Amino acid sequence: MQTISNKISEADIEKLRYERYSYPSTMVQKRLEVVLLKLTTDLTNEEIGSIAGLHYNSVSRWFRTYQESGFEGLLANNYGTNKSELEAHKDIILKELEATPPLTSSEAGVRIFEMTGLKRSDQQVRTFLKRHGLKFRKCGRHDEAMFPF
Repeated sequence: MQTISNKISEADIEKLRYERYSYPSTMVQKRLEVVLLKLTTDLTNEEIGSIAGLHYNSVSRWFRTYQESGFEGLLANNYGTNKSELEAHKDIILKELEATPPLTSSEAGVRIFEMTGLKRSDQQVRTFLKRHGLKFRKCGRHDEAMFPF
């Protein structure tokens, strides 16, 4: 078996071999498998990606992460860590919208923009409001055109 770099110790390779099946997160297991294949075989990124079910750019990215940050870099799980800018104005927004509920998410977005200066799409507004326990109710039209009698 040839290794890519002489800097990689046999202990590091053994650690990768052990953790690729025993680490609790399957996402991290896949990263470890990719790096181990890259280190111990002469396979191309495309071939490794095909084996692991990843795009070859992902193989490159995870190997680069391993080179820059080591084993701990592969264990990092940074998914879902982004916070909405609306969270900083949460109290004001919720207080206002609970006092006078909007009829549509578009109306809620306009009112949020007026309060905070932050313009968001209807989907982002719905997601924010749903996350904080507010729900949109489907309502029919109740005007004279619908009920002429």
